[in-house]
Amino acid sequence: MSDDATIRRKLRALATALRHFHSALLDKAKEDYEFLNGPVNSPYELFNLVTGHHGFQWLRPLSGLMATLDEVLDTRT
Repeated sequence: MSDDATIRRKLRALATALRHFHSALLDKAKEDYEFLNGPVNSPYELFNLVTGHHGFQWLRPLSGLMATLDEVLDTRT
């Protein structure tokens, strides 16, 4: 297996693990938000909270890292 293929395989494994981690963190952040503010009624509302509410700001760097990783994996060499 070439070095590039090995690196891509490892990056794909990392991306998968990060998605699971991010999902768990998002679930916990949503749970905490709902405890203080009431239910989040739709995926659209959750998206707006994640992208704009200060209570979710700490999660944005990980979201950005995942997006960058996906872009790298989507490029053809």
